[in-house]
Amino acid sequence: MKKTRIFHTVAMAAFLAAAASCEHKELCYDHPHPAEVRVVFDWQKAPGATPESMCAYFLPASGEQSLRYDFANRTGGTIRTRQGDHGAFCLNSDAEGVFFRDGEGGFELTTDNAPVVSGFMSLGTRAPRARGTEEERVALAPDTLWSDYLEERVLLTERGKTIVFYPELSVCTYTVEIRSVKNLKYVTELSGTLSGLAGGLHAERNEVSEELVTVPFPLPFPEERGETGAIEGSFLTFGHRPGATQEGTHRHTVMIYAMLLDGTRWYYEKDVTDQIPAGENPRRVRIVIDELPLPKPIVNGGGFQPKVDEWQQVDIELPM
Repeated sequence: MKKTRIFHTVAMAAFLAAAASCEHKELCYDHPHPAEVRVVFDWQKAPGATPESMCAYFLPASGEQSLRYDFANRTGGTIRTRQGDHGAFCLNSDAEGVFFRDGEGGFELTTDNAPVVSGFMSLGTRAPRARGTEEERVALAPDTLWSDYLEERVLLTERGKTIVFYPELSVCTYTVEIRSVKNLKYVTELSGTLSGLAGGLHAERNEVSEELVTVPFPLPFPEERGETGAIEGSFLTFGHRPGATQEGTHRHTVMIYAMLLDGTRWYYEKDVTDQIPAGENPRRVRIVIDELPLPKPIVNGGGFQPKVDEWQQVDIELPM
């Protein structure tokens, strides 16, 4: 009898639990269920891309807070999110040094501030800026970014839906080539900056931001440095803002900074505006400077000895 009573008690408890469960399910019809969405990253536009991880943002048309979903791979997966009308965009989440900046302009990706020069060149007097760019922020170069966005909003319902993103490269590679660098063997430090570049990217519509920044870049020495040589440095940027130079508000200027063996510091300024918009491939821009006549360092106290904490300008004589 004891076993029978336990059985009836357990059966009755199960019945009551089932009844309560059914009643709860009926109440759920008054509320939207999560939308189950399969997110796919199709790499046909960037077959060589190698991101370690991706993320997708869903932007409710209702104005509610956006939702971020992370994927520990480059292929995608299934998520559960809010039902309703959404915009969406994606990008790789392993990009270091890139962050979203708060503001009214949308989801703007940007980078942190940077010094104009580093190393021993940064000691003492502040490095000169390109003329007319003193108000531009000096910003770090971004890391490699791949992104995509939905051009039209999508309605997410309880029934399963698949969203396919086609990420592509969203930053540009700029290369500065300097030919005929005189007295290269006497140089101890060398770097450059390029002004008038876009300061960020609006990932939700794949447009560069309005802000103009100056981006520093390294200039590696060649393995063998002779009296005259060629050097080049490559770096990533958010690119050139279309139409900016036509507005007449700014120019693109390369500044080259050098420190010699005697501790003197020199800079060279070159307007390269005409070399950037004319590029056939906006993702790959090559800027060429034909000559950089750096002086020989002063030795044994002979000649004019400038103060080592001052910056001297490199002048190039133009042919008559």
